[in-house]
Amino acid sequence: MHRITIDMIDVRVHIGVTEKERKRRQRISVSLVIVPSADPGLIDNCIDRTVNYSTVRQDVLLLLKQKRFGLIETAAQNIADRIGSRYSIDRLSVTVTKYPYRDTRSVSYTLET
Repeated sequence: MHRITIDMIDVRVHIGVTEKERKRRQRISVSLVIVPSADPGLIDNCIDRTVNYSTVRQDVLLLLKQKRFGLIETAAQNIADRIGSRYSIDRLSVTVTKYPYRDTRSVSYTLET
């Protein structure tokens, strides 16, 4: 199996359950594991035959900056929907990580489609 991994895209977004949390942008990170539909033997150094990770990254950043989210689960679902509808992929894993506590490194949610 072949896959593309985009690890820890950092972005500041409006996210949180309470109004106080959503009032100011918070740092989250997004990691993606993409299994392209393309046969790896046919890619042959041609970007048009695979998933362009630069474009995927830009799509994720744009989506997250345009919307507000109550939950990291909702952010992950929105990202999965966007990537799944725009790129030729067989499988996708989206992990959204948030840093809400001083005594805990992070909290994350992973969605696999």
